[in-house]
Amino acid sequence: ARPRPSSTTGGAFARCVLDVIRRIPRGRVAAYGQVAALAGAPRNARQVGHMLKEGLCAGGAPWHRVLGASGKISLPASGGGDEQRRQLEAEGVVFQEGGAVAKG
Repeated sequence: ARPRPSSTTGGAFARCVLDVIRRIPRGRVAAYGQVAALAGAPRNARQVGHMLKEGLCAGGAPWHRVLGASGKISLPASGGGDEQRRQLEAEGVVFQEGGAVAKG
């Protein structure tokens, strides 16, 4: 079982989030809310997004595998979205015409 944080403040929740992100398999994606729930705080999807924006995965964790609930890249194209899509496509992730990741 994964360790659960006693609160979402401080470093415990961040460590749990990072652990969840590191476990997302190559070629697969997860939503911010899924990551938050698996890290023990299902209502903290936005906090996961803020952590990623602040550089939580700067050490090499696969930040690019985390998407919005709609299955779309949340970042603007020029703000990292193009890079995120490039990395996902390199792993075999397929995007639908509307920009969402194809299921399956």
